[in-house]
Amino acid sequence: MKIRALIPVLSLTVWAAFSASAADLTAPFDAANKFYAEGKYAPAATTYEKTIQQAQAAGMVSPVLYFNDGNAEFKLGHLGRAIAAYRQAALLTPRDSEVLGNLEFVRNQVQGATVRPSHWQSGVGSLTLNEGTCLTAGAFWLTFILLAIKQIRPTWAPRLRGVTLTVMGVTVLAGAVLAVQAGSHFYGQTAVVTEANAIADGTGRIGWLPRTELELLPGA
Repeated sequence: MKIRALIPVLSLTVWAAFSASAADLTAPFDAANKFYAEGKYAPAATTYEKTIQQAQAAGMVSPVLYFNDGNAEFKLGHLGRAIAAYRQAALLTPRDSEVLGNLEFVRNQVQGATVRPSHWQSGVGSLTLNEGTCLTAGAFWLTFILLAIKQIRPTWAPRLRGVTLTVMGVTVLAGAVLAVQAGSHFYGQTAVVTEANAIADGTGRIGWLPRTELELLPGA
């Protein structure tokens, strides 16, 4: 599998979906894309990171920013930083095939142990926190509507019994998944080593890492 290249047209299209207040972020984003296209990966990565910081402050972070930053870091040989960037993008777009493909590709380049999510974590992580909230809210309101109909039309109650029980079960399940998602997002953290050979010294002994050699990401 080849690492996928940055696609300026796609990136700009996604960026254009933001509101007019994104104008202040468009210029550095375009500059970073230009650096990347010219093969100047170090200034590209630096500019992407600064743009991400500005976008975070404005509450307008896009997965495209993290994805492009990951591409630039990979080109520089910074595998840990690339993994961190792709993982941030995956938190925002958990079903994006390009993001997941690049994340898996770079993980396979890493020497040593790599912690991967379990099957249940992958399943829960296939939805964003917003999607999980919407699913739970939708199931709850559908249950409420069905119960209301049974009160308004008692003669329909026998026919709606099976559907109501099913929807109630879905509501409980969706609520449980949402609770796991929220707990992982707000209280769980994953540490990504961003410096090469950071865990072992010259003799191969393993010890503590300086905080500057780790990037802590939300989610367990």
